[in-house]
Amino acid sequence: MKKTLTEIHFSKNDRLFVLGDSIDHGRFGFDVLLYLLKTLPDAGYHVTVMMGNHEQMWSELASDGKTDEEQLSNAIGTIDIYEGAPPNGWQYSIENWKKLSVTDRQFLLTEMNNNFGQPEQLIEKIGNKWVVLSHSAKMSLSYEKEKTKDLFWEHLPGDSFERRNSVAKAVGVPNTDVQVFVGHVSGFLFGKHRNYICLDNTIVNGTLEQFEAVPVKIYCLEQEKFLG
Repeated sequence: MKKTLTEIHFSKNDRLFVLGDSIDHGRFGFDVLLYLLKTLPDAGYHVTVMMGNHEQMWSELASDGKTDEEQLSNAIGTIDIYEGAPPNGWQYSIENWKKLSVTDRQFLLTEMNNNFGQPEQLIEKIGNKWVVLSHSAKMSLSYEKEKTKDLFWEHLPGDSFERRNSVAKAVGVPNTDVQVFVGHVSGFLFGKHRNYICLDNTIVNGTLEQFEAVPVKIYCLEQEKFLG
């Protein structure tokens, strides 16, 4: 992650948006969160971290208990039930979690239980365009009607302009001035569409020609280069 931020020349003039699922995908997920939530902001960088379903699951798992000792014991006990093969990448996260200080664990739990201080969905104006940022989205609903589970858990359905139309109507602009970005699930499951960009792994083998609202440059972590 640090190498990528250097490669894209991330500076204090930029804004970094993280669309969830920062944990459970490797051995340092909570170190990543601490870096995003504390280290970078304390150094004057602008970072917005959003909740994903993995953070939601972990906050529920690791909050069970009145003290840090009880919470840690209960989390370990729950994961041990799976006998070495826990789901959702928890085998990585529990080892990372145990190595954190009590202060860091409580800080992260407080942040996760508070959705990192962010709404589940952000609508931001960038230049003269509008972007909608969320971990996921139930595209068949307008953005006002979505509930938390629709943003953390729902897989994206087929091509639908309802989301973009809904946001465009709310902010009073043409729908071509709105671009939706989501994470959570691979676009391979539903194809590529102009009305939203899936930032899971669709971009690795996709093209950027269909993204009409916001000029986009995608940096691919696996290929370590910009696409488009």
